[in-house]
This record gives sequence, C-alpha cells and structure tokens, in this order.
Amino acid sequence: MFSQSSTFLEQVSVGDIIVSGTTPKAPHGFLRKVVSKSQEENKIIIQTTQAKLTEAIQQGSVLVSRSLTPADTTSFTIEKGLIVHQVPDDGFNLTINTILFDGDGNRNTTNDQIRASGSISFNLTFNFEYAIKNHNVESLVFKVSAIESKSLTVSTEVQFLNASKKFPIARWKFKPIVIFIGYVPIVITPTITLYLGLDGNLSLSMEAGYDARNSYGGFILSKWAMEQN
Repeated sequence: MFSQSSTFLEQVSVGDIIVSGTTPKAPHGFLRKVVSKSQEENKIIIQTTQAKLTEAIQQGSVLVSRSLTPADTTSFTIEKGLIVHQVPDDGFNLTINTILFDGDGNRNTTNDQIRASGSISFNLTFNFEYAIKNHNVESLVFKVSAIESKSLTVSTEVQFLNASKKFPIARWKFKPIVIFIGYVPIVITPTITLYLGLDGNLSLSMEAGYDARNSYGGFILSKWAMEQN
C-alpha cells in the first residue's frame, strides 16, 4: 500500500515479478508476482502472490563454493538435558560429557544410562549449483561436505535399545546466504543438526530452504544426511 505514486509504481503491471534482497523488515527477501493493482482515494494498492524463480528468470546459472563457520551462525542450541560446550574457534569444536539416555530418569542409577564423553571437531564446505533454461530448472546441486575428527567414547549397559539408535546433540542455524542469478537473489537458510549413534558414529543432517512467510526463491532444498565414522 503506497501513499503516493512514483515512476516505479506507474510501470508496475499485473503479471510483473517484484524481487528484493534481504532487509531488516524482510530478512529472507521476497519474490512476488503482481495479481492486481488498484487505487483507493490517494492510496495505491498492489496485491501479490508468491512467485517462482523460473517466472523471474528465463536463463541463467550460478556456481558458489564457500566455507561455513561458527561466525556464520545465528544460533547454537543443545538438546535439553545434555552437557555440551562449544569451544570458540574458526571451526566447529565441541566437548561432550553427558548422559544421552537415562531409562528411569534417576541419574544416581547408572545401569540404565548411555553416556558419552570426549571431543568432536569438524569443518564445513558449502557448494551450490543452479541453472535455469527457457524458464525451466535445468539443474540443482546442493552439497555440504564435512572434514571431521573426534576423540569420543560412548558407554552403556543398556541392552534393549537398537544399535542403530541416534541421539540429537546440537543444532546450528545459519545466517541467510544470498546468491544472485542475474538480478534475482536466492536466499538459502541452512540448519545443521549433529547426531551421535550408540556405535559412536556421527551424523550431520542439514535442512535448507525458505521461510514460507517470506518465501523467496520458489523452491525447498531437500533434507540430506551423511555419516562420519
């Protein structure tokens, strides 16, 4: 809703695609299609709906490779009840001395517990490839690679749990990553969850996509997981 006209508003027509980068009021940006334009008294009203990248771009591609560090995160959360510390550094470094599972909820009885202690370190590399041709998605590749080291011990006397059981340890949410195809920005918001298995193996699960309230890109990148031994 606009209180007065402008050269830009005069040029806006139904069917146009309006894009914006990230701003304080639109932290995930937006990609919108104009569905109506009207005037009430002195106000100009433009109604929009969510658009797709393929509506805004006829042809284009992008290739980005970069590292992800703790400085790129907006939050670091630990699963409730666990004792985990993040060591300040350029990489992701954790010290763990915690009870992963307690059958009766009483920490004084240890024969029903699964305990983990030690340290975990890993670095993350982010790779993104996206190509559109004739308003159709030609390719989409999203990878995050991890180089990991650990000195970790998992001990238990519990016999009834499945050996493949995994426990979430910690979660990192990252700042929006803005990538441009021509003049159109794509905003990716990754979240990484670290899991620890009964066998001592680690899993990194990553989700990436867009905020549906400020949807911006017209796609959701699928979840993925990888195992580190």
